[in-house]
Amino acid sequence: MAKKRTEKGSAKAQILETAMQLFKEQGINGTSLNDIATAASLSKGTLYYYYPAKDGLVEDIIAINTDVITEMFFAWVSSVDRRSTAEETIEELLGSILEQDDLCKLHTVISVEASRNPVAAQLLNEKYNQWAVILEMGTLKIRPREAQLITKRAPLFFTLLNGCMLDKASGIETDIKELAHIFLAK
Repeated sequence: MAKKRTEKGSAKAQILETAMQLFKEQGINGTSLNDIATAASLSKGTLYYYYPAKDGLVEDIIAINTDVITEMFFAWVSSVDRRSTAEETIEELLGSILEQDDLCKLHTVISVEASRNPVAAQLLNEKYNQWAVILEMGTLKIRPREAQLITKRAPLFFTLLNGCMLDKASGIETDIKELAHIFLAK
């Protein structure tokens, strides 16, 4: 029997929360809408009311995950200290994101989805472009030469970030300090 919801939107929130958990555990392709309805203790009709197709649910999950990361980028910009080195600022950004185990695991699953889903790839690419601008904003607070290097290597930074997230999701320890050093090596 499905749970009754009293708050408007709580069924949708339950669907999203359950889907994120199942996606992290089983992957996006390994999770059906029926799996989500069952795990959320909702009827299929309720789930289909909010998400008649899995694609819309996946797009909302991507938006939630990338919005959290965007907020982390903005928080990083606010925290950049003019006295910090470029390595310290990159370490801080990587470290703050990599502290979030669930975020990393879900982002890794989303990245896999983007490898076969053009809409997911487009959504991620748009976010990476936005993050590159935010990254550049943060570097305005450090020495110009170092800032230019970070801005120039922004695509490499996102490759590094994705690799670190994959390692984190796989239980592999990453030496953030060493990666920041290598990323900024001239």
